[in-house]
Amino acid sequence: MRGSHVVLRMLKVLIRLLPKEFRERVLEPALADLRLDEYASPHTRWWHLIARGILMIECVRLGVPQLVWRRGRPTRLAAIAVLVIALASLAAQRIRYAERHASAEVRPHP
Repeated sequence: MRGSHVVLRMLKVLIRLLPKEFRERVLEPALADLRLDEYASPHTRWWHLIARGILMIECVRLGVPQLVWRRGRPTRLAAIAVLVIALASLAAQRIRYAERHASAEVRPHP
């Protein structure tokens, strides 16, 4: 019983994180088919949990890339991530530059 609640909770979180278009066109119809199969088939509860787990894994594999790249163009999230990475690398370079020159000033020249 506990396993099914954890899987359902993880599935709800995943549904919220995925892009809206992917959710509406892929995830919701697949989940509806899975629920219909669960009600119609006499499989065990574990089989249904495995099926939902596979659905979650496939949605992550197919949906997460759409968070950074959609319709042949980078998304706003991708642009922000690139900007943050660029600023962090510039800050790291500046810190290393300052440390190197501070240590060079302390050493006497021969």
